[in-house]
Amino acid sequence: MELQKLVEQAQRLNSYVVAIVKSRNPDEFFVLSLTDTYEDAVMCRRVLNTDGIYDVIIVPPFERKEIPPNETADYFRSIYNMQVQEPAVKFRWNLKL
Repeated sequence: MELQKLVEQAQRLNSYVVAIVKSRNPDEFFVLSLTDTYEDAVMCRRVLNTDGIYDVIIVPPFERKEIPPNETADYFRSIYNMQVQEPAVKFRWNLKL
């Protein structure tokens, strides 16, 4: 499915579309899930990330305002194959001096 059709589907059904980037040339996406809330879409993506699938995009219905800016960044990173494969910071230490 093309990206434009994913956006139209999210708008028509008023739901979040969770999809995997199948091919970048031509742009093809494989729809995995339709969710009603942003939190459910993020949970679906986390499950896929733990299975080693990182090219996951969440297409929101654009009337909703609860999408944070980092989600938009992840969306474009996944489309252009620039997604970080593992966290940049594995361990965070807090030292009190």
